[in-house]
Amino acid sequence: MDDPVLVRGLKRVGDLPRDRQILLHEGPVGRGNFCGRLASHARIHSGKRVDPKRHASRLTCRMPFMKAVDPRVTFAELQQWPDDGRRYELYDGEVIVVPSPFPRHQRVASNIEEILREYEHAAGGLMFRAPLDIVLSEHNVVQPDVVFFRKERRHLIDMMAATRAAPDLAVEVLSRSTEARDRGRKMRLLARFGVPEYWIVDPVKNTFEIYVLRGSAYERVAALGEHDDVTSPTLPDLTFPAGRVFAE
Repeated sequence: MDDPVLVRGLKRVGDLPRDRQILLHEGPVGRGNFCGRLASHARIHSGKRVDPKRHASRLTCRMPFMKAVDPRVTFAELQQWPDDGRRYELYDGEVIVVPSPFPRHQRVASNIEEILREYEHAAGGLMFRAPLDIVLSEHNVVQPDVVFFRKERRHLIDMMAATRAAPDLAVEVLSRSTEARDRGRKMRLLARFGVPEYWIVDPVKNTFEIYVLRGSAYERVAALGEHDDVTSPTLPDLTFPAGRVFAE
């Protein structure tokens, strides 16, 4: 995936009167710490950005009427957002906005799709490419570049609803701006929800890494170059030359 723009989890207190509506972010907010945050962040009040120093006293006196609100965004809320053509992911309720990838990224991802599509026809199962929401929980939703579900688990996929099952394989094609997350936060999230196999593919260095879930974390079992052969540890009989992935 390419250049992300991080947007902190936001939630509007829509059931309050209009003159008390604010945007909450950066963790749970209750009466005890609201005033401190109000003094250090501009909030939205009655639909307009305001100076927190000017409005702090007016809003503080109303806090006894306000309940603590979970600031994390849920998948249900995300579905209500207007379609702006962007790709969104949720990490424990934080929103990541991911723009379109660059051509080389797309070329490599397309080659992987072709390989897994052939495997789908030969062995059964289902292959999907991004954009496709993988709803791991209400606060954790990712869109790996490519995912695969084995034949014996394809019944978990409803073709007319959001995908709420973890895939058997997730694939990420790196970009400079997403590598840290793909190797860090996303990898930990996929492990946490039990995705058995994870591929990290570098379209610049032409390297192919295979990770297998061992307990609660991934272990790298192969680091391959473009002249090597790729063999999946968890998908039976899936073998192909890495050169196919990096072909122009």
